[in-house]
Amino acid sequence: MHRAGWLLLLLTSGVAAQRPTLRIDFDALPPGPTRGEPLLLRDVDGRGLEVRFEGPELRVIDLFEFAHDPSVRGRALITWSWPQEDGITITFSRPISYLSARAGDFGGDDDGPLTLRAYDCEGSEIVAASAPWPSDALPPFRLLEVRGPAICRVRFTSGGEHAGSAFLDDLAFTLAQ
Repeated sequence: MHRAGWLLLLLTSGVAAQRPTLRIDFDALPPGPTRGEPLLLRDVDGRGLEVRFEGPELRVIDLFEFAHDPSVRGRALITWSWPQEDGITITFSRPISYLSARAGDFGGDDDGPLTLRAYDCEGSEIVAASAPWPSDALPPFRLLEVRGPAICRVRFTSGGEHAGSAFLDDLAFTLAQ
């Protein structure tokens, strides 16, 4: 086979067809409440993808100022109304096939389980991932991951006496094929 044939084989073998992983962290956003409105991030992928975050009293919090822990830096998203079971809902304007996020808190109360639930575009739950977060748990936060063929919405919740009082940060996701 000549060189042009090898190049064509490489491009059609699926190696070049992998989707890039897109990332969202909250470090570039100003700390504080979202003023009772959803947090909408526009054109996340440079091709019009919108990502919408909804939840009761959403706030972007400076983690160091919150916990005064020198090992923790950056900002994260949290709901500021506890206890509540609504959590944080993330809606994508186009389907994704993978999402990971770091979640947790700074000890003092049991926030477990930390749960990510993924829904298809019709609203049916297709997969969930959870991790314990007992009262003695400290950062680094737990990594939660969900995979599915066409995820349009993800809901993050935490449990315990102050349900909803855990942070969400460092989202990574891949658009569906």
